[in-house]
Amino acid sequence: MTASVRHRDSGTSGGPLRSVDRRVPAAYRSAAVEQAEASERMLKAWIFLGILALAALTVGPYWLLKRAGRRLAAALRVELGARLRLVNGCGIVAPPNRVPGVLALADDRLVCRSLVRFGSGDSVIPLDDVVKVTWEEPARSRHRMARKYRRARVLGVTTKADETHVFVLAAKDAAVWENALPAQTARA
Repeated sequence: MTASVRHRDSGTSGGPLRSVDRRVPAAYRSAAVEQAEASERMLKAWIFLGILALAALTVGPYWLLKRAGRRLAAALRVELGARLRLVNGCGIVAPPNRVPGVLALADDRLVCRSLVRFGSGDSVIPLDDVVKVTWEEPARSRHRMARKYRRARVLGVTTKADETHVFVLAAKDAAVWENALPAQTARA
């Protein structure tokens, strides 16, 4: 422990201040003081490791999902080749929840692959089977799981079998998709 006291030199009035160091020599330090300092250092180390672990648990899954999405998009680019017109990350609205995925538009079909494998995970929708394409704002969407997203658009694709596939796209990507999808678009 260190105690430093500054006082005026007693012989002069208004003279310069001098510093008196009153450190306890290491030989006289008690074991309790050393133990207290060691436990304080250990506490700081544990707090630092806790903050680091919290940051890793918060940001880690996001990075892993982004990386998996890029890999899945690259696999779709290779698989569809020259037929591929458009590919983007999206949210797939499935009955239990919204899961992250990749949506691709080829010349003859719409391909959707989920990053998290719930159920089949993959959907291939031939463009000939598409009856209606709807675009909605998330706040006014008919689909409950798509309502909580901002800066996004909800894409609904209805097929001849009366199945509705719902995707959540970023607003900046939605404009490109709106122009690229077939003409049977109905706005909501």
